[in-house]
Amino acid sequence: MAELFKEIMLKLEEVKNDMYKQIQSLDKKVSIYQEQLNTFIKKIEDLDTNKKEIKNEFKSLKE
Repeated sequence: MAELFKEIMLKLEEVKNDMYKQIQSLDKKVSIYQEQLNTFIKKIEDLDTNKKEIKNEFKSLKE
């Protein structure tokens, strides 16, 4: 009975370690996607700023 308990505990420890590794991997992927998303958002914001600047320049040229 004690041997079975030891085997179960070892298996649970393996599962715990595997899950920890999977969580680390997922966390790394999420961080990469977040960084890419932040870069994309920054580019969109820059485009919006450029659009506003160009619009203002055209307005001033019309006047």
